[in-house]
Amino acid sequence: MAFVPKSDPASVLAKLIKLSNSNTQYDFKIRSFLNSLTWELALDHAILLTVDRERRLLLPMWIADASQPRLSNLPLSGNMVGRALTSKQTLLADPPDLMELPPDWIALVEPFQACFLATPLVDDKTTYGVLLLLAKNPYEVHPVRSLIVEAVANELTIAIKNSELATETRKRLSVLNVLSELGRTLSSTIEVDKIMSMIPQIATGIFLADGCTLNILDESGSALILSSQYGIVPPSYNFERYQASRSLPATVATALSRKTSFCGYLKDDPSARDLSEAELYNTVISCPLSFQGHHQGSISLFNKLGGRSAQTPVAPQLFDRDDLELLFSMNNMISGVVENAITFQEVEGLARTNEKMVSYLSTLYDISSAMMTTVRFDELIWIITRALTFLLFTSAAADEGESLGLGGPRIMQYDNY
Repeated sequence: MAFVPKSDPASVLAKLIKLSNSNTQYDFKIRSFLNSLTWELALDHAILLTVDRERRLLLPMWIADASQPRLSNLPLSGNMVGRALTSKQTLLADPPDLMELPPDWIALVEPFQACFLATPLVDDKTTYGVLLLLAKNPYEVHPVRSLIVEAVANELTIAIKNSELATETRKRLSVLNVLSELGRTLSSTIEVDKIMSMIPQIATGIFLADGCTLNILDESGSALILSSQYGIVPPSYNFERYQASRSLPATVATALSRKTSFCGYLKDDPSARDLSEAELYNTVISCPLSFQGHHQGSISLFNKLGGRSAQTPVAPQLFDRDDLELLFSMNNMISGVVENAITFQEVEGLARTNEKMVSYLSTLYDISSAMMTTVRFDELIWIITRALTFLLFTSAAADEGESLGLGGPRIMQYDNY
């Protein structure tokens, strides 16, 4: 008996186009496509699998019959579903092909050996997934059936592509909002101590981590000049105790001046050292800072969403690629702000030093001028003693002013001695 669709092919295509252009939610739109397909083609099941390109897996996302149990993921190789995607061809499975599937899939498709059709969802350059059509009756090749299947596959491809673009757009907008807030917060001060305190605290909140540590080395990479941490940091990554050391141990210097980023478990981090048994499966994301000058440093965050702290004994989640991309985006801003603060501190220190030198030279000039007014020994001793007393007083006042953030002392002139 020849295949006859339940509706006129033009009506079916019009329905699909109308559904594709609708403002309905993504999940509802996909399920509507699958339900329409199973109804029009008298199928038993329609299953959509989307591709995870990083893990090279096919993820079963939607089944027209929602009562079916959740299915396991399929690898891209070693089965006919993956071959349909990689070859970009529609494949009709033979019984031996079905035996390549995982056990839960075999149990599902066993009644549908007569019709197990895999159609790839692709555009000119990218693969998006596979559409599976299952029926108990043998598949009959018919132009109208093929046209409807192709139309649904194209519409599903467009829907998935648009969803990925929308997700990527929302992600980028979220990153821009985070960077905007970060920049606004960090630009509120130029003081190194405040910036070093703020960055780990802000980063911990952004990445939902247990803790964060930020470390800056000097130009030689052998001394830790700045270190700050917030939250719960694994003891093996607590480097604050080395801040008073003039020279770091070689292993610590290597860990703090990492050249590449890392995202994973602590046990797999090449810069990790002396890990305890409890720290092995803590998670970390770490990135070297990109200074324009000669300073070196890194920022590291630990245990996404809970971690292994005593208060929340929950297995930590791994940081993902999105987290790494966000940290890369934050990296340039953090590096620039920290470097500017360090430079400002150095310039401010030089200004204070110059101010002291001017004060000292002015005092020496006043001593020389006063000594030209007499040749009496006792008067010369009195002039020198008073001048040195004033010099020591101004030096002590300058040191106290710096500690209180008041700058250097006023330069006082001797009117007479």
